[in-house]
Amino acid sequence: MVWRSSVQARILVNLLSYPASFLMILLVASADSSGSRDTSGVVVFGIAAVLMTAWASASAFRARVVVDGESFTVVNTWVTFRYPRTAVSGVASDGLSFLRVDFTDGSSRRCWAIQATNLMLMLRRRTRVDKVADEILEALGGEGRVVSSEPFEVARSWSGLPIHAWVLIAIYVAMVVQWFATT
Repeated sequence: MVWRSSVQARILVNLLSYPASFLMILLVASADSSGSRDTSGVVVFGIAAVLMTAWASASAFRARVVVDGESFTVVNTWVTFRYPRTAVSGVASDGLSFLRVDFTDGSSRRCWAIQATNLMLMLRRRTRVDKVADEILEALGGEGRVVSSEPFEVARSWSGLPIHAWVLIAIYVAMVVQWFATT
């Protein structure tokens, strides 16, 4: 089973961050009509736009929690962690704005893909995090499941960026290069 951030959160990221990062480069590149060669503004805003696009894409589209037959996987914004299913001792959600997974060695991992809204936390109502925590425990085998006390190995890897983020970054770099070539 796979749990991701809510569809509304991903749409909000698209509506806010991508146009904002695009406008940052466009405004700075068009504002310099004096003919001077001061390029620091375009470079700074170009780097900021690329970083904003990369972060927004990674956090909105890559973050997820996956439970399959062999493993429990947490894909956060930049790093993916893969654990054996038997290493998960519990899933915490009460009063937290994120999902926290506890392991048999005493460590824990935040799952940034599953987050609660501040309004629901302030109203002390059950949030999506609580529901997902219950579903994950059920997918792992419920409360009476087998939990190993043996040491386990954690596989870490880079989560990567979705293809549309690489395309946007290439467009931003092309815009900056084109601006340098024409001024």
